[in-house]
Amino acid sequence: MHIEPGETLTVLIENSREFKERCPEQFSALVECAAFVNYRCTEKNQPALIALAFSV
Repeated sequence: MHIEPGETLTVLIENSREFKERCPEQFSALVECAAFVNYRCTEKNQPALIALAFSV
């Protein structure tokens, strides 16, 4: 998947509470990786690329 300049990819994590309890390492890795990608973008004065949305 390619994100066009100025666009944001929103990833909806459904049942996020259950996911976090059942797979804490994977949940943490997902959040950390998205944060790292966004950090790299902001270092280059670009907008964040990834938004995580959580539903319980």
